[in-house]
Amino acid sequence: MIDVFREARERVTARDAAQRYGLQLDRAGRALCPFHNDHHPSMSFKHGRFRCWACGANGDSIDLTARLLSLTPVEALGRLNADFGLNLALDREPTAQERKAAERRREVDEAYREFETWREGFLVKLNTAVRAGNEAERKAPDELTDAEVAALQWREAFEHWADELSHGSAEAQAQIYRERGQIARWIDRALNRRLKQAS
Repeated sequence: MIDVFREARERVTARDAAQRYGLQLDRAGRALCPFHNDHHPSMSFKHGRFRCWACGANGDSIDLTARLLSLTPVEALGRLNADFGLNLALDREPTAQERKAAERRREVDEAYREFETWREGFLVKLNTAVRAGNEAERKAPDELTDAEVAALQWREAFEHWADELSHGSAEAQAQIYRERGQIARWIDRALNRRLKQAS
């Protein structure tokens, strides 16, 4: 038996649902987020999912449909089934295997949400470290603190990691996640001056 939620997610992307239910996408494929007072397109679509980089709203086609149309996930699934002609059998009880698969999907979705929260916070730190390197570059070499020297030395790496976390493959992002402890130490070293000033 098929898992109807997964089948709907695989056949209808968040981008498909956004366009179907009235969101206008710009040339870059972004949209104004309908979940806050958005003035610049901050909602993006990638890997079948959506994310608003301003308010943090994210999810798949079912989540987006539910939020846009004020529906429950089950009602959103029914709406997608009807509007996209998916012909999914929604009127039967799920099997034990389908319930187990749904629970596993919930666990994966939760892990994904946790990763996204970490990724957003880490991007802020990386970009702060890049700015510290840019500011240090404007100083005379003999005026640099140890932290500013570190920020300059690691700036290109910080830029690379920020780019990978923003636009890189899942494998590249997973590698950065595995190395996050060491990268965080380099960031802390580069921001040492700023951290002391902030405290």
